[in-house]
Amino acid sequence: MEEYIIELIKILQDECQLLKKILTIQDEFTNIIVNNRLDLLSNMNGQQKDISNLFDNFEGRRLNVIKMLSYKLGVSINSIDDLISNIPQNYSTILIQIKNEFTDLIKQVKQKSTINQNLLNNSLEYIDFMVNFMSNSKQDIIYSKEGKEDDNIKSLFDIKL
Repeated sequence: MEEYIIELIKILQDECQLLKKILTIQDEFTNIIVNNRLDLLSNMNGQQKDISNLFDNFEGRRLNVIKMLSYKLGVSINSIDDLISNIPQNYSTILIQIKNEFTDLIKQVKQKSTINQNLLNNSLEYIDFMVNFMSNSKQDIIYSKEGKEDDNIKSLFDIKL
């Protein structure tokens, strides 16, 4: 049973490292948006996809280890708290630390993700405003050479989105 607990601890520590990488990527993402370097976004998406695949791998391994621990302990394990209450103190202390780190990292990733989402939404709203401003000037009056209103020119750019 001890080997399964050690394996689970290793998997959870690796997942924490992945969350730290996601947090770093989120920071880079913020800088890209703020510095208007949107050409670099596709590179970021590739990194996030790779990390997502690693998470899938770790999740499968973690579920298998938990299934074995559940069998060995003879209890149903539905959360890390269930596991912590059924293993020796020296391992439960380690798992509590990992749980706290994991919770903190997830909170930070969520906060950074919300900031990035708001930045992107603001950028899109600005772009939409500028496109509408440049292409929709029905309220603008354009005068012809004779000094009369010219109905032929409706916008600075002759496009509709």
